[in-house]
Amino acid sequence: MNILSSEQMRKVDQLTQLNEPISSYDLMERAAQALASEITQQMGQEVPFHIICGKGNNGGDGLALARILFNNGYRVEVSYFSTEKGSPDNKRNFQALPEGIQKHKVVNQLPDFSSEVVVVDAIFGNGINKALQGVYETVVIDLSLRNNFVIALDVPSGLFTEPINGPKGAIIKADWTIGIQYPKLAFFLEDCYAYVGEWSMVDIGVPSKWIEETSGRFAYLDQEEAIRMLPLRSKYAHKGTLGRALLVAGAEGKMGAAILAAQACLFSGVGLLTVHVPSRGTTIIQTAVPEAMVSIDAQDSFLSAVTIDPKISAVAVGPGIGTAGATEKAIKDLLMESPSPMVLDADAINIIASNPSMLSLVPKLSIITPHLLELERLVGTWGSSLEMLEKGQAFCDKWEVLLVIKGPHTAIIAPHNRIRFNTTGNPGMATGGSGDVLTGVILAFLAQGLRPLEAATLGVYLHGLAADVYVQEMEEISLTASQLVQALPKALKILS
Repeated sequence: MNILSSEQMRKVDQLTQLNEPISSYDLMERAAQALASEITQQMGQEVPFHIICGKGNNGGDGLALARILFNNGYRVEVSYFSTEKGSPDNKRNFQALPEGIQKHKVVNQLPDFSSEVVVVDAIFGNGINKALQGVYETVVIDLSLRNNFVIALDVPSGLFTEPINGPKGAIIKADWTIGIQYPKLAFFLEDCYAYVGEWSMVDIGVPSKWIEETSGRFAYLDQEEAIRMLPLRSKYAHKGTLGRALLVAGAEGKMGAAILAAQACLFSGVGLLTVHVPSRGTTIIQTAVPEAMVSIDAQDSFLSAVTIDPKISAVAVGPGIGTAGATEKAIKDLLMESPSPMVLDADAINIIASNPSMLSLVPKLSIITPHLLELERLVGTWGSSLEMLEKGQAFCDKWEVLLVIKGPHTAIIAPHNRIRFNTTGNPGMATGGSGDVLTGVILAFLAQGLRPLEAATLGVYLHGLAADVYVQEMEEISLTASQLVQALPKALKILS
C-alpha cells in the first residue's frame, strides 16, 4: 500500500467526498467515530481525557471525538485555541460540544490537570511544515514536562511528514499515535519514534484503489499483498519442481547459524536444500537438519571453495561463515560463478564491504540483507533515517541489487523502485540468529521461482509474522531464533 504525501492525502479525501458522495463534515464525523472506537477498545470508562484542539481539521477531529467520548460516559475536558479563524468543520464541532464538557481557551498555557488524565493531541496533525512558535510551542514544551499518557491524532503536532524534521523544534511526544486511513512516512523511521510512539490505524472508508493509483516513493506491506505473492503448490508438484536451494553457511563455533537458516528454508517450502559447510560441520548439520543434503568443504573449520551444481535454482551465502582469507576467495569465486541473483547476508556482506571491488561481481538483483552496522560498512554513515534510505536507494541503483535493511520496520529497497516498509514483527526479534532465519526464508522463496523483489518482500513479511504468532501466546522477551523457525508454519497458515 502506498504511503502518501500530505498533498496526495488531501486529493484522495476530495475524491472520497466527490464520489461517495460525503460532506467533509460527515467524513470528519466518520473519522471521529473510528478514533473513539479505537480508543475505547483500549481504555475503560474510568479513564479521564483532556483533548487539546487546534483551529484546523485536526482540531475538528478532536472536538468531535470529545463529544463522542462524553456521550459514551467518559469524563472529558477540552482545551482549544481561538475559534475565530477555525475551519468551518472545526467551528461546527465546537458549537456541537455538549454543555457538560468543560472548555478551556488556551491563551498562554494549558490548565492544570492530574497525571492520571490521558491527553489527546489534536492541535495540528498532518501537513505542518513550519516549526511551532508562540503559544503552540509553549503548550508543547509544557506538555513534555508533564507525566501524562499522550495520544496523537493522525500525526504528533509539530512533526513534519515531508520533509521529516526529526528531533528539531517543539514536537509532541506521543505514547500512541492513531493514524487516520493512511500511515505516514514518519511512522516507519527510527528518529521519529520518540514522537510517534506506538501507532495504529483506523479505516474511515477511503477506497484503497485511489490510494494504490496514487504514485509515491514509499509503500508499506500488508497481508493482502503477502498473500498474493505466496507460491501456489500444484497437486502434482514434487521436490524437483519446488526449487533447489544451496545454502553456504557455517564455520567452527558458528554452525548454529547454518542450522537456523537451513531449517527456515525447509519450513518455507523449498523442494530440495543443499547446505555447504566445513567438514567438521557435517555431522552437526545432518543431525540437526536431516532433510537437507550436505556439500562438504575441503577445510575442517572454515569455507574455502564452493561449487554450484547447474541444477541449483537459488543460492544464499553468509550466515556464520567468518571472514578467513580462504573464505574471502571462496566468496569472490562464488560471485563470479553464480548465474542468477543470490541472497547475501552476515559475513558475506562484511567480506564484500571490506573488498568494494567485489560489488561489481555481485549478480544483478541479488538480495543483500544487512543490519544497520553492516549497512554502514556498505554505504557509509548517515545523519538521519531518511538520509540512510537515500543512501540505500543510491547504492541499489548503482549496483542493480536489492537491500533488505533489517529493523523494527525492515525496509526493502529495489533499484529504481519504491521503498517498502514491513509492518509485521516485534522487539522480540532482537535476538541472535533472527537474521539467519530471514536468510533461509528468502532463499526458499527465491528457489521456488519468485522474483527477487517478491522473494524479499514475502520473506520479510512472513519472518515478522512468525514473531507475531509467537507473542500471541508467549512474552516477547523469551523469543529465540529457534522458536521463530518453529512459528513459521503457523504464520504460513495465516497467509494460505
